[in-house]
Amino acid sequence: MKITIIALALTSAVTTSTFASSTDVQHIEQAAATLDIKELRLHSQSAQGYEQGLAYYRLSMSQYLQAQQQAAQQSLEMAQQSLEQLLAEPLSDTELGEAKALLAQVYGFKITFNPLKGAYYGPKAGKLLSQAERLAPNSPRVHLIKGVSAYNTPSMFGGSKQQALRDFNKAVLLFSQQQDTRYGWGEAETYTWRGLTQKELGHGEQALADWQQALQVNPDYGWAKMLIAKNQ
Repeated sequence: MKITIIALALTSAVTTSTFASSTDVQHIEQAAATLDIKELRLHSQSAQGYEQGLAYYRLSMSQYLQAQQQAAQQSLEMAQQSLEQLLAEPLSDTELGEAKALLAQVYGFKITFNPLKGAYYGPKAGKLLSQAERLAPNSPRVHLIKGVSAYNTPSMFGGSKQQALRDFNKAVLLFSQQQDTRYGWGEAETYTWRGLTQKELGHGEQALADWQQALQVNPDYGWAKMLIAKNQ
């Protein structure tokens, strides 16, 4: 369950090729909610820039959840490659912050496949997240990914369920205030992670409430459905 989460100043040509529309991101998220690997593969092969990085990341997660370990690692490598290339392009602060946050999540997920690489990817992810928060402090996804990192990091290395809860609370608040819909992913995921954190802290009723709220955001969100079924 520990799955150990962009161009106003550019020309229209660069914007079109580099950044996803809110509709594209919604399609990726809907496919991810139902673990639709075929649809996610199509998105990852046809998209570019941030959208491609997100699509490959979601494809990797879906493959991982369906025990397709080798394919999941390959997709994660593609997500990393897409996002690292994106960082070399001229981006606004918000765009750069969003891209760095997603790449940090990709690095964190890589540790799931090889925990021995945590000493390498952990600091890289932490550095990216710190930069992302400075660049895009009002991005709910930045705080979601901070929370995931705090949740999954052992306490001896600075992890904390209480800190994770604070990060998820901040993400929930920012989602309620979000105006930039270009990115548009992570809200149902935030409630699901917050529910897991509540459960770890002994707050079973709050955990169920969060998972149910995740389904209010996306009624097809399979992870929340599974957690509700296991904990009722």
